[in-house]
Amino acid sequence: MEVKAEPARDEQLELTEPKPILKGKEAGLANIRKIDDSLLMQSAATLADSLSFRDIVPGQKKPPKEWVAELGAEEAEKRLRVANAAWLNAKEAPAGIKVAAQIYTGILKARATENQPVAQINVGAIQFGPPEKPERLPVKVVETDGY
Repeated sequence: MEVKAEPARDEQLELTEPKPILKGKEAGLANIRKIDDSLLMQSAATLADSLSFRDIVPGQKKPPKEWVAELGAEEAEKRLRVANAAWLNAKEAPAGIKVAAQIYTGILKARATENQPVAQINVGAIQFGPPEKPERLPVKVVETDGY
């Protein structure tokens, strides 16, 4: 009978730094950042797959063997679908590639400006007082010849 030594206490516990407990607005912002990260990664993957269009023949039915070896069969099929869509003209192509590009650039632009100070806008304003009451306005009577 073979006896295995118990792992050391440090090996049993995963040593990580404690995570701060977020409340209120900070927790909401952290959740939004997680969603942003997820959308950014999905959009980047879609754009990368669409840029693989040059590795296939338009209308190709099976993914290249290199993709299957690199990604696995399921992910290679997904890449093939997106790459085939990238060969279509703008009218026939699904909107997903364009949406992915808009999401990707939108998040990157937002992140680039999030730590910049808010730009001051110079606005000139002119304030008018209330209109005069009609009885205070001078009235000019003009006589006509019956017209």
